[in-house]
Amino acid sequence: MGYMKYFTIAIFLYSGFISAFTLNYSNEAHFKTNEVVIDVSGNDCTTAGYNSASELLDAAFEAANEFWNRVPTCALSLVKGSVRSDVDVSTDSLSVAIGKANPNTILIGCSNNASTFTAGILGVANINSSNQNQAAVLINNVDTSFANLDAREKLAVLAHEMGHGLGIGHSGDNAALMFASVGGKVQERLSMDDYNACSYLHPHDSPGSCSSIAIVPSDNDKGNNKWILSFLFGLLLMISFFSIKRDRDI
Repeated sequence: MGYMKYFTIAIFLYSGFISAFTLNYSNEAHFKTNEVVIDVSGNDCTTAGYNSASELLDAAFEAANEFWNRVPTCALSLVKGSVRSDVDVSTDSLSVAIGKANPNTILIGCSNNASTFTAGILGVANINSSNQNQAAVLINNVDTSFANLDAREKLAVLAHEMGHGLGIGHSGDNAALMFASVGGKVQERLSMDDYNACSYLHPHDSPGSCSSIAIVPSDNDKGNNKWILSFLFGLLLMISFFSIKRDRDI
């Protein structure tokens, strides 16, 4: 029974690392390119706390660099686009705003749509699940809920909504950027769950085919040595467990 206890504890500890990320759609809608542009609409954003569209663009790109562009296992690259002075999303629903985005672009803007922003909602975002090359982020410009956040919280909200624009849903990990609420924590970085979501949707390409890899005998020897070391390590763990049980029985 003692060994079953150790096994149960090991399974419990391992379960803490099981991924909890979700996706927006069952068809795994996401950009089919690894380079995605961030554009900003040209309409007013003062209620949300930005004096100009250019200020919002700078903030959005800073959020992208602080979070999504730092994932070493994810091939995604969010790049700074421009202010689209010809685009106004101030009264748009999210679906309408998505349709105004250029191909392979996340369009970010402030909206006064009271039907969209109710009960303290800070932002909304999504990707076009059909063509999968347009997305939009709308920031609450109805009231000062967003404007009242501190600078770091604003970056986290922008990055969170960009995550939805990339096709990522909410996470069950309360330490994740993609957790449903920003309250009660300071989001300094992504969690492993956020890493996994980004890497799942935008994996790095293989550096080469198997046919291009030369067979080197010494590598096989190293593989055998690794197998032996793994066996010895496992044996050492078993001996340790036996020792713990014996000491406790005594």
